[in-house]
Amino acid sequence: MFIAIEFVIYISYLYLDITHNMTPLSSLLKFFAICLCFLMVSGTNHPVRKIMSLTVAADFLLVITPFYSLGIFFFILVQLNYYSYITKKARFPLDHLTAMVIAGFIVSILINFFVMPINFMTFLAVVYFITLVTNIVLCLMQVKGNQEYAILTICLILIMLCDIHVAITNVLSSGAWYNFGLIAMWLFYLPSQVIIAQLYSTNSLIRRYPL
Repeated sequence: MFIAIEFVIYISYLYLDITHNMTPLSSLLKFFAICLCFLMVSGTNHPVRKIMSLTVAADFLLVITPFYSLGIFFFILVQLNYYSYITKKARFPLDHLTAMVIAGFIVSILINFFVMPINFMTFLAVVYFITLVTNIVLCLMQVKGNQEYAILTICLILIMLCDIHVAITNVLSSGAWYNFGLIAMWLFYLPSQVIIAQLYSTNSLIRRYPL
């Protein structure tokens, strides 16, 4: 039932977006779909429940409100929690966050000099993207013989594809790639969240975390 409902929502907002009718209804459908993903994992004590709750907060800020910088900050928290889960570190990874901020600062300086001016929101986006790519690499390193990490890697790559198109729509202002980017963001993003929710809503891969 969960997959069927998400599929109907997915097709509905894609239709609205493709027909250039990105009304508030499209945004509400997207946010509702993410809320359903959280509900799928809300009954488990698996760490992904916290991750999905942060995802709901981030998407609310980015999809429903104009507080974009705060939304990106919450997505950084999402990726930091994925990092903790992937590396099995129980404590908040402050050292990792520091490293990501330093790397983001360096990359932001390079972008500012060679590509375009950088503001605070763009800096946060750079830090977030570096954190996401790091998690993908770490996940890939553990894929061999581990179905869970293989699936999680695919989901993180889908999120990365979404974020690449978010960046495209912020850099470009028109053209075919810009128009495709507006659709591609949620074309890639919701499937990643649905797969994660489905994966961690059962005991198939996480038996040590009882429901």
